[in-house]
Amino acid sequence: MPTMSANGNPTDAAMEVDNSEVQEWKNATGVEKSPEKQKSDGEVRNGMKGWQNNQGYFRGTRFDLSLLQMSPEEQVDEILKYKASGNAFHKEKNYRKAVGQYHRAIMYVKALENPDIVGAFPGLKIPKKPKKEISEETKAKLTEAKVAIYNNLSACLMLVENPNYQRVLEHLSVVLEANPDNVKANYRRGQALAKVGDHDDALEAFRKVKALQGGKCEEYLKAAIAASEKHVEASEKRNKQMYQKMFA
Repeated sequence: MPTMSANGNPTDAAMEVDNSEVQEWKNATGVEKSPEKQKSDGEVRNGMKGWQNNQGYFRGTRFDLSLLQMSPEEQVDEILKYKASGNAFHKEKNYRKAVGQYHRAIMYVKALENPDIVGAFPGLKIPKKPKKEISEETKAKLTEAKVAIYNNLSACLMLVENPNYQRVLEHLSVVLEANPDNVKANYRRGQALAKVGDHDDALEAFRKVKALQGGKCEEYLKAAIAASEKHVEASEKRNKQMYQKMFA
């Protein structure tokens, strides 16, 4: 829940945007890559917090708030459209645009899962409507779309220049919370963990992928397991030597 000021509006601290989110939004929208769109971090934060013409930036992505007046089924259809658009850009290897589309889809996912979160921001004039119940079928479609979107977003973020692997791991945790046995998410988690130097957990993730595939181990997975095992063995050897010196 945002920190409120005396007048009932969120304070500046409550509206502050994480630097990594600012950078991720810049990468997704091309702000830094387009000379005519150069903006400072401060201007980007203001844009991410600002609201104009009943549109705004919700955690870094602009979206049309009128969609919040749609039925849950219609909102899921919009989420699926952004997902399909992201997939198309991904297929074309236009990862920056794919990331932007996946982010837009995620904003609608969050708004549908928790409509009250949008109303916490100042300047939004959303007509109050009775809360609509989401059918089990729509919930299932939303969960399936959410898993695919976060999974595909993680894949794209691993392919952009200077990947933020901690952010990748955060996105993958959403996938694995909903579907712990998702093979692609577990494999990508292993890759990201290896990149941040957590080879023990990377090895565990790769071995889980092998188990999920019924022990089947293709060359790419064999190579990943072998590389992680090598790092773990080297680490254990260093630790053993260190302890020997300590008690020599």
